[in-house]
Amino acid sequence: MARLTHGLEPLRRLEVAAGLCSVAQDPVGRRFVVLDGAGRLHLHREDGWAQEKLLAPVALTGLVAVLGPLGTVGRFVGWGPVGLAILKSDLSLLWLSKPGEHGVPGHEPICCLPVPDPGLLLVAEAGGSLVLWKFRSGGRCLVPHGSPLQLPPSISGALARLALGPRSPHHDPCCFAAYGSAVLTFDLQTWALTDVRRNLHKT
Repeated sequence: MARLTHGLEPLRRLEVAAGLCSVAQDPVGRRFVVLDGAGRLHLHREDGWAQEKLLAPVALTGLVAVLGPLGTVGRFVGWGPVGLAILKSDLSLLWLSKPGEHGVPGHEPICCLPVPDPGLLLVAEAGGSLVLWKFRSGGRCLVPHGSPLQLPPSISGALARLALGPRSPHHDPCCFAAYGSAVLTFDLQTWALTDVRRNLHKT
């Protein structure tokens, strides 16, 4: 053989003319959903083939899938200038936060991370605060949970990533937030900042 390839190979290249905002993988529906810059939702099968194109029910800038039992009714959480939205599996609107309910005006959500085990949603807001919301009514709505946490003033840079910590029976659930070259650790049980690691890489 002239060429032997190991590992993963590209299966299909997808291009979104209006720009890619986010991709939400839906393992239950065996598909993934692409949100573009024009507010359209592109549904694709696991192998990448296009299924359908829809207009988002509200203005969204990001979208994530909710896993586990919470995702049986409200399969996706979206965010944007209108606040937070829960979408059904058919991507129609199930619930929308009230104006100003998601925090201080001008502090709209810029990133969300579902935490299915305790039934929480971690929300990073413009302006540098983190807010916890709790799923209620079997995942059909969200309510604020605890007070917003402000980042230490010494932290600079924009939010790059939110991630859950490893699950362990001996430790409380935690999450990580990457800001520039710093990583912050938050205890989701006590909703407190527990660790700050700075200058982890050059930016």
